[in-house]
Amino acid sequence: LGEWGGVTSYLVPGRNARALASGSATLQVPVADDSAGKTAQGSKRASRGSSRMAALAMEDDDALFDEVDDGAEVERAKAKMLDALKEKRRSIAAAEKKSNTSHIFTEPTAQAIVNQLPTNRSQLLLCQGFGAVKFRPYGKTILSFVAEFVERTPALQPQFAQNKADAAKKKTDTIDVDDDAAESSAERACESGASTYFHP
Repeated sequence: LGEWGGVTSYLVPGRNARALASGSATLQVPVADDSAGKTAQGSKRASRGSSRMAALAMEDDDALFDEVDDGAEVERAKAKMLDALKEKRRSIAAAEKKSNTSHIFTEPTAQAIVNQLPTNRSQLLLCQGFGAVKFRPYGKTILSFVAEFVERTPALQPQFAQNKADAAKKKTDTIDVDDDAAESSAERACESGASTYFHP
């Protein structure tokens, strides 16, 4: 006990005391290192960054899957439309008492109509095998079929809408009675001209 009742402590020289006193050794005192905290914070930031990248990757994957799903839905819709168009062709052939449905239009033509989704006469004439000769008896029927099928099939509506926009931009002709009348008038004029040429 000390003189005043307190505890008196003494420093006892250790084995390195002489080296420390002579300056030939150094004393290393441990200090609280904040690098661990900084590392932890950095790890948290890196973790957040990784999480963000993972979230973006997941969003990209979701978008990709959505595109795949949309494409598959369009393919299914067009397969159903092709079946319905073939049935329409059979009904036309039956009404005309034709046993061969390819006389109405062929399989490749049916596929082209489904693939292209024509909105007017000009676009329908671009479908393989569907020329002016086929358009006169069947054009309006096919265009009406396409429009009605698309109206109840949302998966096909974006392409159909784009086709309509393209047609409007190009100011292509539309299917109506006046077009048929004009075509008939032109054909009559040609026939008249040919008749005049061969029979002066």
